[in-house]
Amino acid sequence: MGYWSQRSGLEYYQVVRRILDGLGPLHSVLDVGSWDTPVVTWADANERITVDTRSRPEFPGVQAVVGRWPDCDSGLPVCDVVLCLQRFVTPHLH
Repeated sequence: MGYWSQRSGLEYYQVVRRILDGLGPLHSVLDVGSWDTPVVTWADANERITVDTRSRPEFPGVQAVVGRWPDCDSGLPVCDVVLCLQRFVTPHLH
């Protein structure tokens, strides 16, 4: 089971989708740490870019950059919206 299939039902992704729906049309959207998620495709944007240390599935109209964000940042265009969606889980403390 992939990363996205485990996370796709999380409510905060639905919130992000509604926010992106309300922003468009945009020139560009960048998703940092996107791995195999389709989040960047939800935006009504002319240019969609993802950055992740792992190669990802191809999505039509999405430029996938493989690398660490700090190493790639200077080569990327200035974007209207930058996403970095992570869910942090607090470890159970005994």
